[in-house]
Amino acid sequence: MDPLGGGGHVATQPSGYLTPADTRGVNNTRSKRDIIADFREFIHGFTDGDRFRYRSMLDENWRAHTDTLSVYYEDVLSFNPSLAAELVKDPATYVECFESAAMEVLAYMLSEDGATVGEAQMLIGERPIQVVLNILDPSSDVPLARLGSNEVTSLIRVSGIVTSAARVQVKARRIGAVCVDCGRTEVIDVPSGYSGIHLPPFCPGRATGGAAQGDAEKCRPNPFRVVATHRETRWVDQQSIRLQETPEAIAVGEMPRSCKLTCDRGLVGLVAPGQRVTITGIYSVFTSSPKRGGASEGGKSIVREAYIKCLGIRTDTGGLGDSETDSVAGQDVVFSTEQVNKFTEIARQPDVHQTIVKSIAPALFGFEDEKTAIACLLFGGSRKTTADSVRLRGDINVLLMGDPGSGKSQALKWTAECASVGVYTSGKGSSAAGLTASITRDMSTGEFYLEGGAMVLADQGVVCIDEFDKMREQDRVAIHEAMEQQTISIAKAGITTVLNARTSVLAAANPTMGRYDDLRSASDQIDLQATILSRFDLLFIVRDKADAERDMNIAAHVLALHKSARPQNYGTETKSGVGAGAGMTLAPRTGTVSTEGTLSLTDLRQYIVYARQSCHPRLTEAACDHLRSAYVGMRSDLSRGGDGHMSGIPITVRQLEAIIRISESFARMALRQDATVADVEQALGIFRRATMAAAQLKIDSALRDPRILAELTQCEREVKTRMPVGASVPVSALRRELVQQGFSSGVVMRAILTLEKRGEVDKRKRGKVVHRLR
Repeated sequence: MDPLGGGGHVATQPSGYLTPADTRGVNNTRSKRDIIADFREFIHGFTDGDRFRYRSMLDENWRAHTDTLSVYYEDVLSFNPSLAAELVKDPATYVECFESAAMEVLAYMLSEDGATVGEAQMLIGERPIQVVLNILDPSSDVPLARLGSNEVTSLIRVSGIVTSAARVQVKARRIGAVCVDCGRTEVIDVPSGYSGIHLPPFCPGRATGGAAQGDAEKCRPNPFRVVATHRETRWVDQQSIRLQETPEAIAVGEMPRSCKLTCDRGLVGLVAPGQRVTITGIYSVFTSSPKRGGASEGGKSIVREAYIKCLGIRTDTGGLGDSETDSVAGQDVVFSTEQVNKFTEIARQPDVHQTIVKSIAPALFGFEDEKTAIACLLFGGSRKTTADSVRLRGDINVLLMGDPGSGKSQALKWTAECASVGVYTSGKGSSAAGLTASITRDMSTGEFYLEGGAMVLADQGVVCIDEFDKMREQDRVAIHEAMEQQTISIAKAGITTVLNARTSVLAAANPTMGRYDDLRSASDQIDLQATILSRFDLLFIVRDKADAERDMNIAAHVLALHKSARPQNYGTETKSGVGAGAGMTLAPRTGTVSTEGTLSLTDLRQYIVYARQSCHPRLTEAACDHLRSAYVGMRSDLSRGGDGHMSGIPITVRQLEAIIRISESFARMALRQDATVADVEQALGIFRRATMAAAQLKIDSALRDPRILAELTQCEREVKTRMPVGASVPVSALRRELVQQGFSSGVVMRAILTLEKRGEVDKRKRGKVVHRLR
């Protein structure tokens, strides 16, 4: 799927790019000297304006002790199309010749600087040149799911997310093998990748009898042994990587495809789990360790495992410390002049904020404040780095806490679909390792390697976590660092590293008893620790209250969606099937669908990417002064709750930073570089209606009625009568018995809560059992 488009597309080859099928008639009988001569001519003769690009690059890299030469395939194609076609068909041979040509050109340049031929060759022998080849045209990408036998041994370009990177290993590139009988040395070159070598079965020195010793004795069969310390042996670094399809490229109901990669020398250590990369390499095969049940012929396995030998790696260049880098990971999107003009027209609209909010999850009725928060989350604030190198996050985290059936899950699904990098997961089926990162042992080598979780794979994107309250407490604690510092620290199995997790978190949860209870305060119903709540910039209490007018509008909206939605055949669902009414809004009480005043999903996604790339707002001085006074006032109002206890939702400096990020996101929606007082006012407004309103929720005023207070006191006595000290009773059974005696369910739960606060009872087994303490 196109990350900026509205649906999937079939990748087409660029003009001039030759696929393996196109090169079947290409002559592949040329000698290596002819091939080297062609590449030598390319390095010498290719110009970029008035500069010899690769000749100059080779000289500069050598002087900088960088033994690589980065080449673009498109340059070879424009210089010598026939050579480029042969390179696609047989990249292993041609890249080897390319490196030989580079070393010959370098030896010539060194000899011009005064070095003798022998000295130049000796220097280059100690530091051989590696050619790093990249295909730039994104339309030449081959999806991982389509890699097959036709691509074996061919040059390909693939894109995806790095899910694991093994430790760097050492592999021999050239070995010295010594005959144990006569001492003869054979120098054997080792191909790159997972390919092995075959030692000579016979020693040529004494195979004809007496050539070395003057007698007729021959060396034994298979006499050669590898000597690791031999002077001819050369070692290089090698690393194994696993690449997985991006979430937006995975069809609904399918498992993500992955492929093993191997890189060596200058390409080692360039990537980490979670990074989005584009790989240019050779699709190859190797014989893996035998598995039970595998196809075999005469005891020999005939099934080969595929992998990609990396020739070039291009990673997302947006570093965590770059204060002006807010682009979407892995997407160096270039917009046309027409698109930029279109985005500018959208930003100039006086009601641009309302237009964007109306375009957020249009299949959901109402939800105005929640949709505004999701819009702020998608646009985000600006990342910054202080003078002492402290990184300040610009991503916004939002928590939706409320009743079942209020539309929270659909809002999460739509957000994961709209975000260019979106990952949806459920708290019940997620663990700490699945959300952050895990250490996995490679069964073939026994080595440990890192495997990134959801927050690592969604780097510079959005993670949507449904059923957040169903997660185990230790799993929620594991994402504390990722939500604030936006990193994940690993110190396991001898691996100590830090992974990027620059993500926004949109979470949905239910109150403690499943539905919101007016007889209980907010602090009693949010079963989340203050440490995790303070990391959410906005927190909404979503209520499902019975209101005739609102219920009538919702019913008309849902009926209109079902009437106007396109029929979906079974088995043809795509990932973009979230929200049957995508792009539609409802005229109140009319039951008709209208698209006026909204942006399509494609336009909205493109507008978000453009805004994040080109706009990095900062607060003005007037906005800073206004926000300072407002923050002090909020802290004073919430120093203690109105009923004499501290609020269960903390208001800390993190909330001040949250308002700053929200203000910057409002400015970014209008493509402005300055966040003004008006933006701060909008941010304060939604913050007061969300987090502040949730923090200030008190027990319903009816609870202060003397009759209800008397009923509570009587219910507390009944609870203690039925539970002797040390006894445990299921909450459901206790509530059922007391309701049968005439008490309301809300009063029963409030009585149990009051006794718990006094320390007379305690809830156990995740609140399902009440235990009498005293």
